[in-house]
Amino acid sequence: VFDMTGGIISVFKWFPSTECTLVANGMLDSDLIIKALIGFVIEAALMYWLAYTSYKKKWYVRTTIGGHV
Repeated sequence: VFDMTGGIISVFKWFPSTECTLVANGMLDSDLIIKALIGFVIEAALMYWLAYTSYKKKWYVRTTIGGHV
């Protein structure tokens, strides 16, 4: 369906599923490690921002853990 050359391959290499497949096939290289680290930093910053914003704006979530409704 897709022409698997050039740009599409480089985009697919950023997806976690593709990264896991490459590692499982023994294709661990420095580019993959750098992409994983960059992805972790971006995700950690995004989650920190979301937690900070939800705390400051008091976005409380009512849970039903323990049977309390």
